[in-house]
Amino acid sequence: GRQIHHPKGKKTDDEEEEEGEEDMEQLDSLVKELKVKKNAAARSPNTSPVLSLGTVHFTLMYDSYNCSLTVVIQKCTHLKGMNRDGFSDPYIVLQLLPCSSKATEKRTSTHRRTLDPDFNENFTYHGLSEDELSSYTLRLQVFDYQRVTFDQLIGEVMVDLGDVPRDNNINFQSELEDASLHRNHNSLKSQRQKKSPRGKLNLSLHYISSRETLVVGIVRGAELTPMDVNGLADPYVKCYLHPDPTKETKHKTKVQPKTLNPEFNEVRQHDLFGGLMPRQKCKCIFS
Repeated sequence: GRQIHHPKGKKTDDEEEEEGEEDMEQLDSLVKELKVKKNAAARSPNTSPVLSLGTVHFTLMYDSYNCSLTVVIQKCTHLKGMNRDGFSDPYIVLQLLPCSSKATEKRTSTHRRTLDPDFNENFTYHGLSEDELSSYTLRLQVFDYQRVTFDQLIGEVMVDLGDVPRDNNINFQSELEDASLHRNHNSLKSQRQKKSPRGKLNLSLHYISSRETLVVGIVRGAELTPMDVNGLADPYVKCYLHPDPTKETKHKTKVQPKTLNPEFNEVRQHDLFGGLMPRQKCKCIFS
């Protein structure tokens, strides 16, 4: 009936034995885990950890009423350092595939010596109907600016616009991928590009019956076919009513130099007295 008191902090033989068994179980578990990893590495000896190229944060907004797609480039995080000092001079190029690269190409500003640039820049593509939107892919390419040599591609992101909700914002945080992974996709897009139209013209027509006046607004062009050796064009629009043998209604816009997405925003009024409206046609020619 005599109780034995152990000194404070000193464990009994049974307690020490139990802890020893627990340590052995943990050691056995660790050994098994190491064996699993070793066997997995042996099965794929050529594989190596994939280094992250960085992440692009952006938002897409499609406006079905105005047939426009707005891309908000917010920032990049944890980009791969491309320069000797461990930093990059990043900028982003946006393109709609399968269109001509110059026709839909847009570019952010360049940020110096950073791996986490904040862009906060908006870009809008006009003249995209809902049916057309499903046939396009948005490509975002992150480049490192080089003062002397060619700019280096860090990585890219591809977004199928057919999955973009209408009249709603959708936010993306997309990991950059090596461009070689999309080589087959780009080849397919280039084949489809041959069937693409030569461009789009956004017009507005308004007839004022009380004044018998037709108001023609030449708003903008989009995704025009390159005509010059630099891959761009110097477009303008000629507009007149038909029939008009004397070409009195002819109107020519200003030339927009070096662009495939010209903004005209010009308005012309035509008086149609004597009920000529049903017999007239408005003809516009891109040059």
